[in-house]
Amino acid sequence: MDVRVFDGKAAASKAAFNVIKDAMGNGIQTLGLATGSSPVDLYNDMTSSDLDFSKMTSVNLDEYVGLDTKNDQSYHYFMNEHLFSKKPFKQSFVPDGQAADIEQAAKDYDQIIEEHPIDIQLLGIGRNGHIGFNEPGTPFDEGTHKVTLTQ
Repeated sequence: MDVRVFDGKAAASKAAFNVIKDAMGNGIQTLGLATGSSPVDLYNDMTSSDLDFSKMTSVNLDEYVGLDTKNDQSYHYFMNEHLFSKKPFKQSFVPDGQAADIEQAAKDYDQIIEEHPIDIQLLGIGRNGHIGFNEPGTPFDEGTHKVTLTQ
């Protein structure tokens, strides 16, 4: 494991951008992307670059259950605003938070991940220690699942 500490979010975002850029030069196919405030600087770096993501696939980490994709709190909306509308990907997957059967949608998303192995996963760490909406105590081998978030 390669652990790096940076002097602020901007420096961390530049380093993450360089990791992605270098990996694209080495043929990666799929990025696992996150939402929230942590990756915004990285997405700004990506959209202001000359990198072409049109042959890449994105598999997003999370979505709120029950929100329409056009709701400005939806992660579909967030990703479109911050990245996809400016740098289109070949394919972009975001969990279906509006599915009638959320448990089946979770299984379907696990299948998407199996079909598109993630080369680089971007994650944020929340104030309570959650990583990618996995609240403290979530088993490390848990697949896609619905979770009640800590307030």
